[in-house]
Amino acid sequence: IGIAQGYRGQHIGQKLMDTFVQYAHTKGADEISASVHSGNEAACRFFEHFGFKAQEQYPMVMARGTDIEHYQSLYYVKKIH
Repeated sequence: IGIAQGYRGQHIGQKLMDTFVQYAHTKGADEISASVHSGNEAACRFFEHFGFKAQEQYPMVMARGTDIEHYQSLYYVKKIH
């Protein structure tokens, strides 16, 4: 989930997450997951706020043009009923 800078603070992410969790539940899913850049503290807090738990951490590589970034990604999981 990514919210453009000018739209943050309007609970759009919360509404999207609520809708997604409800949809996943109606489709019979018992869990949902997300991968988050470990340095993105706001995203980590967002997912933790919604009950996601970090399960593991793994290395990632991101290429933007000629720039290469090595970082850790956190794998979050949320059980739904």
